Order: sequence, then C-alpha cells, then structure tokens
Amino acid sequence: MIDQIEKGRYSLVCSEALVYENSKNPDNMRRERISSYFDLAQEFIALEESDFERAKVLRTMGFSDMDALHIASAEKGGIDFFITCDDWIVNLYKRNVHNVKVEVINLLEFVTKEVK
Repeated sequence: MIDQIEKGRYSLVCSEALVYENSKNPDNMRRERISSYFDLAQEFIALEESDFERAKVLRTMGFSDMDALHIASAEKGGIDFFITCDDWIVNLYKRNVHNVKVEVINLLEFVTKEVK
C-alpha cells in the first residue's frame, strides 16, 4: 500500500488527530515508523472547534474519543475512505452508515475492493 501512495495512485491524508495519537505511542520505534508515513501525506487536516463538536455527535454513536476525532477529520477533509485495522470501528460504522459522512473500511476490504 505504501508503494502505491509513493507512486501517486493513492493520496494519503494526515490529521492533527493522527499526529497527536501517534505522539502518545509508548513504542519509540513504532512511533517513529508511523511518523515517517506522515511525510507521504499530500494534505494535513488541522482540528478546529467544529471538529470537536462533530466528534461529540460521533461519540453518541459509540465511537471512542480518538476514533470520533479521526472520523470528524476525515469527514471535514472530504476523504473517500477512512481505512482502519480495527474491525470494531468498521462494524460500528456499518450500524451508523447513514450518519457518518465518510466510508470506514478495513485495509483488507479496501485492497479487495481496489483489485476488482
């Protein structure tokens, strides 16, 4: 997937929420590796008060604080896909699909969808 971003097939978008969450990662090597991916991003989404308000609404659907901020950021950026490895988030999205403004999909589903 990273090679496809580097080749320009996909655009990676980074958000202030991602940077913040990664800064709290206790695993130094993983934190640095993830931070290096941010350099591949073509766009950066800064958080504003309206994003925190949207996150409050998303939390009422069951999303955690950080997941709600990630989704609010993706919605704000008009992102096509919010890709996650967390099936719990995907399942929660599927129960609230009409109230979330970005498609939440796991990585395997995304790759499978793109191969077709």
